[in-house]
Amino acid sequence: MARLTGRGTINGDDWSGTDLPVADGGTASSTASAARTALGVAVGTDVQAFSAALTDLDDVGTVTADGDFLVGTAAGALAWETGATARTSLGLAALAIKATVNNDDWSGTDLAVANGGTGSSTAGDARTALGLGALAVKATVNDDDWSGTDLAIANGGTGSSTAAAARLALGLGEQWKSFNFSTQGIGAGTYYTGGYYDAPAAHAALTNASATQTVGSANGSYAAHIFIVASGVGTASGGAGAVEIEVSGTSITDGGTRTGSDTEVIVADITTLSTDGYLETSKKWLGQVTLTLQVAGAGTHTTFAATVNYGWAKYEDFGNRDFTLTDFETIGLAGANDSSFNVTLFHHDSSGWTYSAAAFEAGGTVIADMNTDHSTEQNLVTTDYFAYKRSGLSEAVSGSGSEGIVIRVVVGQNNSVRFDSLHVGVTI
Repeated sequence: MARLTGRGTINGDDWSGTDLPVADGGTASSTASAARTALGVAVGTDVQAFSAALTDLDDVGTVTADGDFLVGTAAGALAWETGATARTSLGLAALAIKATVNNDDWSGTDLAVANGGTGSSTAGDARTALGLGALAVKATVNDDDWSGTDLAIANGGTGSSTAAAARLALGLGEQWKSFNFSTQGIGAGTYYTGGYYDAPAAHAALTNASATQTVGSANGSYAAHIFIVASGVGTASGGAGAVEIEVSGTSITDGGTRTGSDTEVIVADITTLSTDGYLETSKKWLGQVTLTLQVAGAGTHTTFAATVNYGWAKYEDFGNRDFTLTDFETIGLAGANDSSFNVTLFHHDSSGWTYSAAAFEAGGTVIADMNTDHSTEQNLVTTDYFAYKRSGLSEAVSGSGSEGIVIRVVVGQNNSVRFDSLHVGVTI
């Protein structure tokens, strides 16, 4: 103590005791680091050491608005930026704030198929790029959309292109129809079964002076078509327009509807007729029917003529259905010797007819004829059986289009046929 008396100042050299406690105003430490620790300001523990970045942060100041972002604007520089400015700083464009996008947001090339697009700018090109055909845009399809082979039965089809072939493919097989014939109690002549033709041998020469021809008898149950076979082209002169042939009488439908005083034009213009040309009405008729040669509509011809064979035609068309004739057979028993007997199967259509002025025979295309096939051995022998058969036929018949079959039986002797069973096989 004596040594410090009289001194105006003291320094570290004057201290020789222990470190002065914090409680006495000291730091209880002999080093700066220990002193900072004793005082609770240890760098890195209690306080942040000096940093230029902290200085930069201090320089930017406090945030000025909700939603601002702290962004580095240059080396050693910071700034508060709005969301829009921050997006620009980050290189983000308008899509960054969209909840949804649409066509207006696309400005690049068409997105390739390999990247999940179509590589196209039109619907048609897109379908092509994706391998889609014309059916892809159709709501319904029909026959015109089919270009492959016939659809197989295994795939729900029939493997066929025609109704007849389809039925065979589906195992529906052949259908048969039978007819019976006998001349017991009747004389020799020409008869029909499975339909019929009824026509006079002589023609009708119709003119403006003699314009009508009746067919059949009053109240006759014919229920058949009226047909004509022309001698050639009709003539018309002395005016203009067309001359027609009209059929008039009572008609009957397959549904049983009878119409009295009905008419149908069988020839609209007689100048279009041709030699041996066959025409028939679409309607069927009852009773006596009249053919009338007359000026059509507003025509003014004064002189006209047409010569035709005419008659009734009824044929088997299996319910107005198309079919293919495959087999024909007849079996019978003779009641007398007959060297003129014959059986002929006709395909009734518009082909094969021959006009005759005085010896007309109705019938067109011949499918099978017993005497042609049997040649010399064609006679019926009393009390002996007879037969005729044709198989493997393939005659397509448009039953839905005014075609069918008719069987003609020619008998040369009275009572020469005790019975005759005739059968036709078809696929429908």
